[in-house]
Amino acid sequence: MIDTMKPEAMELALSICGPNAILNSANLADLPQLNAVCDLARSHAASIVAGCRDAQGMATTRERKLEVTLRAVDRIAEKQGIAPEYVILDLLAFPVATSPEYFDETVAAIELIGNALPNTRTLLALSNFSYGLPERERTAVEVSALGRITAAGLDIAILNTSRHRRVTD
Repeated sequence: MIDTMKPEAMELALSICGPNAILNSANLADLPQLNAVCDLARSHAASIVAGCRDAQGMATTRERKLEVTLRAVDRIAEKQGIAPEYVILDLLAFPVATSPEYFDETVAAIELIGNALPNTRTLLALSNFSYGLPERERTAVEVSALGRITAAGLDIAILNTSRHRRVTD
């Protein structure tokens, strides 16, 4: 996974990685950047991570997350000619310490998006849920979140395996 917002850095990394890479990230808030990432994805047979963000900011409710992801897939798949199978939707989790109400919205959004866009994949970074908490509590929150979000149908979870290994040893 090539994780940068700079298309020129993505292009350089793609020259090293070859095909089947994942370009993280693009979103509807920056359409020129999204178009550049789509061009790179098409020319290098790469997948795209599209963040659940548009000109109004990060989507927080299940309805907004669904609406933004539908528009993102329309833009990437329909208008840019990239198959939905190559689109990974990052639902952008919020810290439970400061925004606990958004956790249930994110879980519900996973189910809604999975039903509406069955050919795409969904992604969340677990550290976003636990951001700002002490280390031990972070791991507990992430383990709990992982159970709920995978049960809801999440396809890809990003987590710090070394932190989880340390706490469980």
